[in-house]
Amino acid sequence: MFTAQLRALRGGRREESGAIAMILVLLLTTGVLMGVAALSIDVGSLYAQRRQVQNGADAAALALAQTCARDAARCNSSMVPSMASLAGLNGQATLGDVSATAPYPQGICVQNLRTTTDLPTCTAPTGALVDCPGVPTAMATVPYLEVHMQTLISGGHILPPIVAQSLGYGGGNVVACARAAIAVPGAGRTTTFPLTMSYCDWKNAVGWLSADQPGTFQAAPKGPWPGYGASNPWPTAETTVNTAKDDTDTCPTWNGHTAPGGFSWLQTTTGCSANVTGGWVIGVPGNNYLCDLTAYYGKLVALPIFDCLSLAPVTITPTTDCTSAHGTATNYHIVGYAPFYVSGWRFSGSTQNSVRPPNQAPSCPGTGNSGRCLSGWFTHAVLNDLPPADPGDTTPGFGGYVVLPAG
Repeated sequence: MFTAQLRALRGGRREESGAIAMILVLLLTTGVLMGVAALSIDVGSLYAQRRQVQNGADAAALALAQTCARDAARCNSSMVPSMASLAGLNGQATLGDVSATAPYPQGICVQNLRTTTDLPTCTAPTGALVDCPGVPTAMATVPYLEVHMQTLISGGHILPPIVAQSLGYGGGNVVACARAAIAVPGAGRTTTFPLTMSYCDWKNAVGWLSADQPGTFQAAPKGPWPGYGASNPWPTAETTVNTAKDDTDTCPTWNGHTAPGGFSWLQTTTGCSANVTGGWVIGVPGNNYLCDLTAYYGKLVALPIFDCLSLAPVTITPTTDCTSAHGTATNYHIVGYAPFYVSGWRFSGSTQNSVRPPNQAPSCPGTGNSGRCLSGWFTHAVLNDLPPADPGDTTPGFGGYVVLPAG
């Protein structure tokens, strides 16, 4: 019996020591798990805050770039309060705030803008976390702007981690930077407005001489149709886009008018639009009203601009023959697109009075069949359905812009 009792006692002690060991393991591993959990909470919180602040910076940069592209007169510090508000809404109102640093006291800077502004010039990135990435070589001359954001909690620029603050850590700022570029649009469109205009005639219409003397553009439409009224006054005058040869213009043959027998109409598809393939689109002879333009009335369109005529699509070079085309099966080479507000038109078979008061029929240059035209005005507009032009593209963009994230 004594032996049995001894064995029982020894077994109990082994069970007690095993329980103690288990308790020690639980204590040690629980501490590690709690530490990992605390770290996960803090890191997760920082990432969440970083995403919110970055969202605000991205939204503000793109919105401000579009403002600068559409209306150069508003591309200045007066826009900062609304951009800061937009950044706060997109980055949570209690988190987003412009980063008021020494180089950029309002959190915004610009570079290469083709307009006068009181916003500071962006300095070269230093590699710090508060900076945007380095500017690509291809963007050396492209206009862009940057928005710098940081956290805002209870009126202070501080973000204390949830667990670490209990250990006395005061926290720090979460910062973000966003860059948006304002590029010239390329000609890479496949579906287009069914009428075209020559490069030379566009220059004459707006008075374009060079990048430093870009001509005159009217204010863009805003708000509900027709986009003008008390809050956005109508332009004081309209431009006519002659759809036939204008014998009074100063442009040479192919670059000054459509092909003989042509009246700017392009071969249309369903919905009164034309298809561009490889930069070329087929023209249609005759001055009849080819398709219903009602869907474009009182709207901003991307008017295709051609720089060459050919009997068949060819590779454009300095020696390309652009004078041999005629009315039947003429191919127009589209070099770009001009934002144009269509106010009315006069064609054989259809006359649409202008949407602009006093709502009169367009007065087209020329007589007889040559007196055919679109009426409206050229303006600035963001054409984000077009790709940015290739580096080295020498076209003026025709008043259009592409706004895109750039770091």
